[in-house]
Amino acid sequence: MATPKDPIRLRQRKRDSGRVSLYLDIYVKGKRKCEALNLYLEPGDSREIKEYNRQQLALADTIRAQRLIELRNRRYNLNDEGVASPYLLDYYMAVFARKSANWTTNTMLVWRSAYNYLRDYQHANIAIDEIDKYWVTAFVEWLSDKMAVNTARLYLTKYNAMFRQAVTDGIILRNPMDGAEKPKGKDSEREYLTIDEVRAMAATDCNDYEVKRAFLFSCLTGLRYSDIVALRWCDVRQQGQFIRLVYRQQKTGKHEHLDISPQAVQYMGVRGGDNEPIFRCHRACNDKLREWAKAAGITKHITFHSGRHTFAVMMIDLGTDIYTVSKMLGHKDIKTTQIYADLLDKRKQEAVLRIPEI
Repeated sequence: MATPKDPIRLRQRKRDSGRVSLYLDIYVKGKRKCEALNLYLEPGDSREIKEYNRQQLALADTIRAQRLIELRNRRYNLNDEGVASPYLLDYYMAVFARKSANWTTNTMLVWRSAYNYLRDYQHANIAIDEIDKYWVTAFVEWLSDKMAVNTARLYLTKYNAMFRQAVTDGIILRNPMDGAEKPKGKDSEREYLTIDEVRAMAATDCNDYEVKRAFLFSCLTGLRYSDIVALRWCDVRQQGQFIRLVYRQQKTGKHEHLDISPQAVQYMGVRGGDNEPIFRCHRACNDKLREWAKAAGITKHITFHSGRHTFAVMMIDLGTDIYTVSKMLGHKDIKTTQIYADLLDKRKQEAVLRIPEI
């Protein structure tokens, strides 16, 4: 059992419902923190309720004892001067610097983008060990208002990884994101162009030809933006009658080979030196892309990634089997490719056309 001098003490708080919640008071470096245990004592005098409450108290005290061991082990590892908890933004970048050497380019870009949003949060100037679940809840709400749900969930995985590392480094006792409610994920809409719309864009002038040829190349190959801008002429091989791309996916790090059509080859232009990039398209190209699409009479909200969606749907529409399409896109799981087949379900369309006139 806890003594009055213990830095971690088990407390009780009565709720309006009559239940009593159990939590820990934790005193570290002169500061008090609370940890909710999500354990409750139920009102009532029956034998079953008394036994239930006894078990809840025993479990809560076991957790308290474990936290005390964790806290003492952490103090044992401190040097004589003590170790101050690093600030959130500094520690995030320290984790990035420590681990990024083994990451793909895409992972590095996501971590950097997640940092930019963390930096913009008004309460980000805080020490790691001062962050609790209430801070996390407020931050998640703020982040969810800034972007699409799926993007927010992606960034939260990076913050969660950073907090887990802080636990491993002995900076905090527990990950403050554990048990925090996260935004619900949802299926993202995959906007794509029809073949006629691709033809319309190809026939329309774009004020940035690099954007035009890179996007049309994506529509004809299914390559992501990150893979297109990473392509060098040394990645282009002659394979019989075909031109083959031998490259490493920036998102997964997996090596791929892809035979491309003569039309796609034309958009690569004149061959340069082996280490020269084939495309010189800057990342902030979506605005120019939408202006070009509007000039072509297309009102869809497209992004550069719509080129990859367009290629996938076009291949399925032309009768290519889903396994081959999956290989061409470099998907690890054919279920991912199946999403495109669902977008263009001709059987459903044919079924609707069979409805008789009423």
